[in-house]
Amino acid sequence: MTKELYERGMQDLNPPGPPPGPLMHMSGPMEGGWRIVEVWESEEAATAFYSSEAFQKMAQGLGIHPNVVARWPMENVLK
Repeated sequence: MTKELYERGMQDLNPPGPPPGPLMHMSGPMEGGWRIVEVWESEEAATAFYSSEAFQKMAQGLGIHPNVVARWPMENVLK
């Protein structure tokens, strides 16, 4: 993903408010592209968002594979 695709995707996903469940969203450049890291309150909330029609439509519209999501269980998140 590129910064431009990320920004376009964020505009496409701009609902009336954030989806339920995210605790943190970060993005920035990495070698070879752009990385997005999110922390969700539960796996169920993340799954609901990533399988939502809005997310799937946005990913398809940008030509990115919507299943490029890596999951790691968290033991603790400090704020």
